[in-house]
Amino acid sequence: MRILSGEVIVSGHIPNRLAVVNGQGRIVSGNGIITVDNLRASVAGTTGTGALVFADNPVFSGNVGIGTVLPLARLEVNGNVIMVKDAHLAGAPNAHLELQAPFGAAIGEISLMFHQASRWWCQIRARSDGFRFTQGNNDALVPINASTVNASTVNASTVNASNIQYNTDSLLTTRLIEPESIMGTTPLTARPLFDVIRADRTAFLPAEQIIIEASTDGGVTWVDAGVSDTNKRRLFTGHRPSIPIPTIAGIKNTNCMIRVTITAMRYNVPVGTPETQKYNFWNSNNVLSTERYCTLNESWVWLNSMMDRIHCRVERANGNDSNTWILERESFMAGWPGGNYVRLSGNVFGGITSQITQAWNWRFTFRTATSANNFDNALLNTAHASGSQNIFHIKTSGTISLVHSNSLSFNDRIYSFDENQNVTFPRGITANELRINNPALTFQYIITPSAISANRTINLPLITADDTFMLLNAVQNVVGQKNFSSGALRVNNPLNSFSYGFVGGAITANRNISLPLLTDNDTLVFENHAQRLRNKTIDASENTITGLQVGKMYGQLTTKTDDVQGRTIRVIVTHTGNRTIETRFAYHTSGAAIGQINFLEKKDDVAGVWFRTTFTYSGSVLVAPSTMTSITTWTIII
Repeated sequence: MRILSGEVIVSGHIPNRLAVVNGQGRIVSGNGIITVDNLRASVAGTTGTGALVFADNPVFSGNVGIGTVLPLARLEVNGNVIMVKDAHLAGAPNAHLELQAPFGAAIGEISLMFHQASRWWCQIRARSDGFRFTQGNNDALVPINASTVNASTVNASTVNASNIQYNTDSLLTTRLIEPESIMGTTPLTARPLFDVIRADRTAFLPAEQIIIEASTDGGVTWVDAGVSDTNKRRLFTGHRPSIPIPTIAGIKNTNCMIRVTITAMRYNVPVGTPETQKYNFWNSNNVLSTERYCTLNESWVWLNSMMDRIHCRVERANGNDSNTWILERESFMAGWPGGNYVRLSGNVFGGITSQITQAWNWRFTFRTATSANNFDNALLNTAHASGSQNIFHIKTSGTISLVHSNSLSFNDRIYSFDENQNVTFPRGITANELRINNPALTFQYIITPSAISANRTINLPLITADDTFMLLNAVQNVVGQKNFSSGALRVNNPLNSFSYGFVGGAITANRNISLPLLTDNDTLVFENHAQRLRNKTIDASENTITGLQVGKMYGQLTTKTDDVQGRTIRVIVTHTGNRTIETRFAYHTSGAAIGQINFLEKKDDVAGVWFRTTFTYSGSVLVAPSTMTSITTWTIII
């Protein structure tokens, strides 16, 4: 031991001499200043093997100072210390070696130097901007990163990587070598490789599981932030709504805050409960069911701090003690806009309804802060004093997901699929076209939309068996009954310029229209359309014809010059006086008047005599008779 001042001070006493050795080989003090007990060597320089103990009658209660008159610890040395062999820290489990720069130092640098004689091997320097070190025979400081540290020599089982902080801007991940295996967890750098770990655990949170409040007095009082249910959901889906931190008189202020409280549980919250009172029901007394159950290991926030900072405080609360918030992490964030990472504890988010001591509720509180990472309003950026700080997106991830309400929060995919590659989408699909492969995967059905000017819904029927679409140009057999509204069934003309519309009558029961067994093409007969009838059998007992005049009949017959020649037509008519008359007529079969009426006979049912009227022609022009019979009203019974 080298005593720089020439004295050893113990318990604050000021000695008047160094020491005195008594007859038993012990060093004693004249006035209780110092006692060296169990010393087995002489002061003259011989070597001993015992322990050097400083005691004060006999318990040591002071400090030892070398180069200082006011030691603040059991041993304080003001100067350099050289240890030739090992130095050990023993005692309490949390014993540690602390290196502290002098207070007020400009850089505040602490160095650990490793060298052999005059050759520098390595030194680690702790500065305000992080760890830096030198390697080799030079004194140039370089950042600690993967390009300068051989990660293969670091054993992950003995180094807690979660406590290593580094500058990610210079991290070369291609130089990282993961351990061969890790039991019970996955290293942070490997988590992006596995969908069930990297998934956003808070994706698609329902609006009723999100509370957003604002404060302008440093969190003393909170009011409804006025965020719609749609923007609440979008905050956790990546649609990035603007959730502003409030201002005071339009100016940023460090007393302004906004907090987002979320839950993994479904609670019985009465309809119409104000936003600021909903959390009163978020506890085990009002729980209904579990919406999701996972762990939260990391979080990420996309925001705009408007040239200042935003302080973020992350907390969690248990189901049975929802008003006791446990601090997870505090950090300052920045962005223009930009993303910010916050490491979480890996605690659970949710649980089954009986696990009331688990963290069912989490909270993110954002507060305006300065670029100096404090809440001094005088230090806020004046150039953007009226700029709005906004929270746009909150994401989380966790290593475990036990209950999930959507695929994205479980395996980082919006869709689900089965072992046969059948894919299910939870909601609508928007695309310019839809392609469906044939069974051989050689060709596709391509479904393309028309240029509609508004959203249109196509409703599929409730079918009870397999069926087939009816397509515009495809030749298909329609088996099932198809019902059309009156006027809805329309048939276009060949030019597609006009259409026939089928209009139904006001029937009171279903009626069938049966089509005949045709042996050739044919035409429908309509009520008002002028058409010639052929091959029709008219039963007089089932049909009534009114308003028939002989002249009109004659006029109609003479115009049908292409009728079958020589045919005789017999018609039974009833006069208005209930007299039945049988009438028959025939066409000319030869000559100039071929095809014209030859004669007309009628038989009076009273007289029983046939009366004939013969028609004569000059060429094809009728000459006689010039007038017809006076019978003007006929009823034809078919």
